[in-house]
Amino acid sequence: MCSRRYVITAILIAFLGAANAFSLEIPPLEVSLAASAGIISGNAKEFVYANDNTLSELVWPLDPVYVLALDTQFVWGKKLGIAVNVSMGLPRDAGTLTDTDFMNVTVNGSDAKTDYSEHDARLDHLVLIDLAASWTYWLPLRGPASKTSITITPSIGFRYFSLKWTGSDGYGQYTYGKSDWSESLPKTEFSGSVIEYRQRYIAPLAGIAVNLPVGAHLAVEAAVTGSPAVWCDGTDSHMLTKKDYHDYLSGGILLEPRARVSWAPEPTLNIFADCAWTRIFNLRGPTEKTDLTTGNTTAYSKKNGGGAEYTAWTMKLGVKKTFKAAKSSRVHESEEA
Repeated sequence: MCSRRYVITAILIAFLGAANAFSLEIPPLEVSLAASAGIISGNAKEFVYANDNTLSELVWPLDPVYVLALDTQFVWGKKLGIAVNVSMGLPRDAGTLTDTDFMNVTVNGSDAKTDYSEHDARLDHLVLIDLAASWTYWLPLRGPASKTSITITPSIGFRYFSLKWTGSDGYGQYTYGKSDWSESLPKTEFSGSVIEYRQRYIAPLAGIAVNLPVGAHLAVEAAVTGSPAVWCDGTDSHMLTKKDYHDYLSGGILLEPRARVSWAPEPTLNIFADCAWTRIFNLRGPTEKTDLTTGNTTAYSKKNGGGAEYTAWTMKLGVKKTFKAAKSSRVHESEEA
């Protein structure tokens, strides 16, 4: 009986020692919430190809769009960060949609404009969601007149980006390839909704940011984010001809340099101004055309399919509040025998 007690006591001591050896110290957590508002100005383009030549180009405007954004970031030990950004554009009139055709490119190789139309474009929705994980390196260098170190923060993440427009009213001038377009051509007037278009982008992201503190309250941050593998679904709905065109696009490239100037009146409060330029290009892929009257579907290969681009500036003003959690605690782990 006595030996059994010794054995049980020894096992208990060994268990407690192992648990203490494998204990984990959780770094202090900071949670930041930021809200911002601003504008997006630029355009998205839709292409139709014939034998790898541009047959049609539609320019969908963002001129401008008002955007609201919410950012949430969790940072452990001032190093490991997990961030979520959600941005939404407000539906509104966005400018003039232009549709230009080059019908003779398949006949004689001419890239002269043959058909042209304009419509009033309204942005129906704009949604952008970014997820990112990052790690901050604190350099042994301080910013100008500052007691705070310069930091470098690489990151990886994922982006979902969706836009949709409706083109209404306007006019068209058509030669159907019989001659080159000119401003003197008669105009065919349109009334009501003519065309709808939606782009949905998905992309893995990688980026790096450098933060330079200036004095006691200011900081300047420069960053760049990119992706060599962007996918896009494009859906073009023609109301008048009752045909839908669905593009399956891949091979896109994303490049997004950005800058931020921030002022911290107190350690947990930050007022900032952001500016970013986003460029997405090189997207190509096959297309499926569906006749909504008959239900018939026609498939087109990549060289006779579609393409897409996106180019825009984003400028925002915002405020960020940081909440500090309790100091680190120890969590003990044990394994079942």
